[in-house]
Amino acid sequence: EPNSYLVVEGLVIPGRDSTKITLSRSRNLSDTASFISENTAIVRIVSKLGQSYQLTPKGEGLYIGLLNLTDGQQYQLKINTSDGSQYESDFESAVITPPIDSLTWKQENDVSIFVNTRDPQNKTRFYRWEYIETWEYHSYYESNIGYKNGNLYFLDSTEKKYACWDSVYSNKVIVGASEQLSEDVITNLPVTTIPVGSDKISVRYSILVKQFGLSRDAYNF
Repeated sequence: EPNSYLVVEGLVIPGRDSTKITLSRSRNLSDTASFISENTAIVRIVSKLGQSYQLTPKGEGLYIGLLNLTDGQQYQLKINTSDGSQYESDFESAVITPPIDSLTWKQENDVSIFVNTRDPQNKTRFYRWEYIETWEYHSYYESNIGYKNGNLYFLDSTEKKYACWDSVYSNKVIVGASEQLSEDVITNLPVTTIPVGSDKISVRYSILVKQFGLSRDAYNF
């Protein structure tokens, strides 16, 4: 159908990392465009006390700002689009996320990766994680012959190209809660599992995990 609903994706982060909100438009399955960005909106974070922080458009529907929000104070997301429409989220309390304690791993055939964290002030209780994996792997065959100026020649050791790299972002919702515990501690929560024999762990592997504190409503959602 000829619809064009606004799609809002992102996280409002109190500090240390940038808040990133991406705006796009819905599309039909028959559309040839893979992504329809909303580039001319005004995107703000507004507190219940009236403070306003406007995010900067960066193109491709991305709006960014480094915010210094107050822990526990309530904020909402406000969006004004060029067609005169206005959108508002509910107010949510800002949550200052404690740092990750550690990432650990264990191999019993497959390789499992775990996250550990705690909030000494017992204030966070609800968490979400996302990650990006990066790994090196080698092509099955090495290239020994090059082509230059119309001629074939044998590559020396400095020219051989067989090492490859790849990266992938997490595509699942990873959450955890310590609400039922006397202390705000998360221990050995599974982040991801790498199957034995995977290219990811054939040469070198790295994982970068980000942790976000959530409100109870956001966790339940």
